[in-house]
Amino acid sequence: MKLDLNEMANVTHKNNIDVGWWDDYNRPLTETLMMVISEVSEALEGARKNIIDDHLPHRKMYEVELADALIRLIDLGGRYGWSFREITPSVAWTHSIPTRLFLIVNDIILLRERSLDDNIYLSNFFYSKIISNIYECARLDNLDLEGAILEKLEYNKTRADHKRENRAKPGGKKF
Repeated sequence: MKLDLNEMANVTHKNNIDVGWWDDYNRPLTETLMMVISEVSEALEGARKNIIDDHLPHRKMYEVELADALIRLIDLGGRYGWSFREITPSVAWTHSIPTRLFLIVNDIILLRERSLDDNIYLSNFFYSKIISNIYECARLDNLDLEGAILEKLEYNKTRADHKRENRAKPGGKKF
């Protein structure tokens, strides 16, 4: 792992505030965690169909959607002050891709429960566990996760559907 994810969380969160993703700063945590789950679901679909990403066509959708899940997650880390520390992943080469992704979703649910308990130690643990498991999925499947993260962050800066005024339109991205 080369990226400083704690620093990246702060920068990503500040940028997302500036462009309006956090205009409702008190939106429920469950709403945003569900968006992380939706990225994990899109990663599954990409792996299942072995398709190319429609935004970064030189990359597999599975790789880019894992990057998107991690980007959304580190934004939450910046919002809630969670701190990443590398821990031993719980997904393994013996698990199928769907099983690995299920385990990640399960940990997202546990992160929500611990956060609602206001237990920062356990929030940090599950936050770190999810990130470590996403990295392990990428390693096991020979994906360039960090490259995809950096490219997707750059790409997102130019997207019309990421502009505040377009998100406010009917059919725009509300979450």
